[in-house]
Amino acid sequence: MPSSISPPLGAALRARAVSIFVKALLLAIATSVTLAACGARAENPACDKVASPTGSDNAAGTADAPFRTAQVLVDALGAGQTGCLRAGTYNENLTIRQGGRAGAPVTLRSYPGERARVVGRLWIARTAGYVTISSLDLDGKNPAENLPSPTVNSSNATFTDNDVTNEHTAICFNLGNSSYGRAVNTVIARNRIHDCGVLPAANHDHGIYVAEADNTQIIGNVIYDNADRGVQLYPNAQNTTIQGNVIDGNGVGVIFSGDGGETSNNNDVEFNVITNSNQRNNVESYYPSGNPIGTGNVVRNNCIGGGVRDTGNGAIGDQIGFKASNNIIDTVRYQNRAAKDFTLPSGSPCAQLLARSPVPSLGGTTTAPPPVVAPPSGGSAGKATTHDRRSVRRVSFRGRGHRGGRIHLRGSVRGGIIRAASAKPQRLRVTFQMRRHGKWRRIGSTSVRRNAFKRSLRLPRYLRHRTLKVRARVAGVGTSKSVRVRVR
Repeated sequence: MPSSISPPLGAALRARAVSIFVKALLLAIATSVTLAACGARAENPACDKVASPTGSDNAAGTADAPFRTAQVLVDALGAGQTGCLRAGTYNENLTIRQGGRAGAPVTLRSYPGERARVVGRLWIARTAGYVTISSLDLDGKNPAENLPSPTVNSSNATFTDNDVTNEHTAICFNLGNSSYGRAVNTVIARNRIHDCGVLPAANHDHGIYVAEADNTQIIGNVIYDNADRGVQLYPNAQNTTIQGNVIDGNGVGVIFSGDGGETSNNNDVEFNVITNSNQRNNVESYYPSGNPIGTGNVVRNNCIGGGVRDTGNGAIGDQIGFKASNNIIDTVRYQNRAAKDFTLPSGSPCAQLLARSPVPSLGGTTTAPPPVVAPPSGGSAGKATTHDRRSVRRVSFRGRGHRGGRIHLRGSVRGGIIRAASAKPQRLRVTFQMRRHGKWRRIGSTSVRRNAFKRSLRLPRYLRHRTLKVRARVAGVGTSKSVRVRVR
């Protein structure tokens, strides 16, 4: 059937149709590109919420109207969101109770290009799975209680590129607790962890205390100058990976241990540099009489040497509950150990060993994140602590029981940490602990006034008619001998 449209008009309509089609195609392409770009931003958000020391907790939490505190910031975050702290100091204890999910963690970090400092205890509670803490200075001092910080009682917590200390007042990292929650799949990577634990060393305070935990990864960190263990695996640490770290100048480098019928098993210490322990061995183990011995623990392909017990064997203790093999026993020389620059000379066999550590990265590959061996420019990692090792341990303590489950505790303190002239005077606080089920457990605390302390405590009914072993501990001074108190 012949067309009723003349040839010139038909050509014009065809041209118009082609033009409309092309515009629609270009619009679709532009839309898809825009959506892809939005998707990329959603996967890699910069700062969903912001806090600043000059902000207000009644603000919107934006870059232009930031919150004031880190606590309000983290409380405002949902799965997949990032909260950023502007430069400055945040003096507060911080509890994270709401986490993210697989592939969409809740992240707390410094604002891009800046560095924030949080002074106080950081606790990730059992309910907060999938939390990432990154690029912060974490000073865990919490004088009221001197509790460990950071404390992890959740699953899938990640700490990267932080500076962690508490200026010799308590344990730093504490992973897991039988009452508050086991730590599962914790990652501690590329951090500087230092000056943790009360001095003089009393065998209780560590840089990383892996207590009740599964599948912990401690990779590419520098762990130094901690009062007792750099890394303690006690009493129930399972399948821990400790690789690619520099562990120097701690009381003990790494310990495998157990107690109360529990043991730490299948822990891998490999491709680390472990040196210069100042209390005991660089690597050792401890199991009380009658306790099971750990199995599957290995110490291999490390560079180990120096310290108070190195007699040519690298200060590797008796291999009870662990097996040491293929380690380089050597005196390690760092670039500038006094300035806390742990860079190794390029020709050093220890440097070559550290460089080839097959450490799993955060993305699940087998490339090693480099340890942060040199102190940051202008940062606090190389700064001398205000504590002096000449402190005197003098805590006298006694207790007696009364009817109704009440016990009276009292004692006195002599000596303490000698501080720099510019430092503020110490406010001492005593913590009372009882020994139960093979562990020291806190039962109360009080202030030290005029070098003396006293406290009356009422204990739970289930402890009555028992004889308890109790002690007193004063941060910065020491721990008393334990005494036996009969609860009536």
